[in-house]
Amino acid sequence: RIPSLVSSEVAGQRVRLAMSRLPGITLDHLFAQGEFSTEEAVAAARALVQQLAPTMAAISKVTYHRDVNAHNILVQEGPAAPSFGLVDFGLAVDASGWCDPSPSNPGGKSEWEFLDVGGDCRYWPVSAWRQFEAGCRALVQEDFLCVEYQTHLDLQGLGLTAVQVLSSMLPGDVKVPELKRLQELWQLYWEDASCYWASLLDTFRHGGDWTTLKQDFVARKVYRIMADRLRGLRGALSDALEAAAAANLSGEDSWPAGSASLFWALLAMISCGERMDSNWQEVCSRISCRGQPPVASSRPPATSEVPMLGYLSKLRDLTAKVHELSLDFDRLLPAMGEAR
Repeated sequence: RIPSLVSSEVAGQRVRLAMSRLPGITLDHLFAQGEFSTEEAVAAARALVQQLAPTMAAISKVTYHRDVNAHNILVQEGPAAPSFGLVDFGLAVDASGWCDPSPSNPGGKSEWEFLDVGGDCRYWPVSAWRQFEAGCRALVQEDFLCVEYQTHLDLQGLGLTAVQVLSSMLPGDVKVPELKRLQELWQLYWEDASCYWASLLDTFRHGGDWTTLKQDFVARKVYRIMADRLRGLRGALSDALEAAAAANLSGEDSWPAGSASLFWALLAMISCGERMDSNWQEVCSRISCRGQPPVASSRPPATSEVPMLGYLSKLRDLTAKVHELSLDFDRLLPAMGEAR
């Protein structure tokens, strides 16, 4: 799923890496190759997470990629399912030094504190936007943003890429209302993120004033805008999970196979700047990484989906009981008033 290192060279402050070449085209080129069905869209997004989450879990022990996005992921069509691979480790950092203060670093800081924010901003978590605007001092004032920036960059990148795959491949006239809503909210997110990305790119290409750009972003409260957009995406994913899980429980076949576990995994990956305790092992557990191809067929939910579906079923029953109790209480209130 990743290229192998062929050779490396250190030249001053630069490190050059020669890596093996993976087959396939960049993922963002896949979207332009005709129309896809809802089943194909769900299957592709699920295969992406199912294949790369275990890879990311393994490499996160030694490095953080910091630039996971649709143009750094290659896809090759296979007989049963597409095959995905992650490339471009040019912004990768040593995991051991990323969060570990070292005397060899400037001021004895951890690398996350002094290295510039990297990667395509359209795939950033909220904390990366905040880090860009105001630096590490702003992050340390909010513990959950600090932890998110230290540990969640790659999770966010792959999660947003998976939503992009799903939304871009879904038919324009998709019939499932929850998927239509997700598609609409993704478009709103992507439009805003692309607008800010264009400003960053223009400043980089033309040697613009980064301080001025950062001040402009602070004045426009960009990181809060992106937090709202990401919160909207999470809400749409939660609604889709609830609907897909309910369909599974009732035996309906209105959702493609594996939809519920996909949405459940994405909710562990995509953060909106709030406290999250997820990791790659949790994502693998939710997506049910067992090597099965995501074939769209009627089948019972995978083993790892059962606890989640059982929880939702119990939650639905509990909500109904609470509603019944509230109605009973409303009926008792007049009688209590008369007794007084």
